[in-house]
Amino acid sequence: MSQEKKRRSRVQGGWAAPTNIRSDRNKPKMEQAPAWLGKTVDQPVEKKFVYEEQQEDCKVVPPVRTISKAGVYDLSTEPTGLSRLRFFPVFIDPKDADWMLEQLHIEIPWRQRSDVKNGITYLQPRLTAWFGDHPYSYSGVTHEANIEWTPTLQVIKKQLEETTGLGFNSMLANCYRDGHDSLAWHSDDETSLGSEPTIASISFGTRR
Repeated sequence: MSQEKKRRSRVQGGWAAPTNIRSDRNKPKMEQAPAWLGKTVDQPVEKKFVYEEQQEDCKVVPPVRTISKAGVYDLSTEPTGLSRLRFFPVFIDPKDADWMLEQLHIEIPWRQRSDVKNGITYLQPRLTAWFGDHPYSYSGVTHEANIEWTPTLQVIKKQLEETTGLGFNSMLANCYRDGHDSLAWHSDDETSLGSEPTIASISFGTRR
């Protein structure tokens, strides 16, 4: 072979300049699907994640409603049932309300109990006492049966039953010592109360 042919062979071979043609030697091969599928598995597609702010449900707060006149009011007509209120503005005569409140403070064995919420135990921001033939449980709190109704509670119970024509077999007393004590919104839906309980609520002392 002449020197001219050797020089040309080297230029066309190992010494040749790289071309713009890409080699598929290092390209990942497509995974072969099982023969019974009759197709190849597509290469995974790169996914791009775009942050989108979560849209929270806007809960509509019902307007404040003040009831001051005696009467019967439908408060709620939800699918779970009808909530109806019968309101007595002056159920206890004002001249009797003060001494009754004083006697309730003395007669009732008030206690501050612990409540459980989301696995956390904390003291209830109020004092309570239970009167009834059977125990009563709610929010991890259990009140034992107590049939020893105090004299003042018996007077109130009698007046309540004569006015409404209904009989009441239990009573949960709540004492709010000052403006820091409270009771959160709740549903009286414990199984022990039945599916449609009738609840009477009587308030003494400062308006809240």
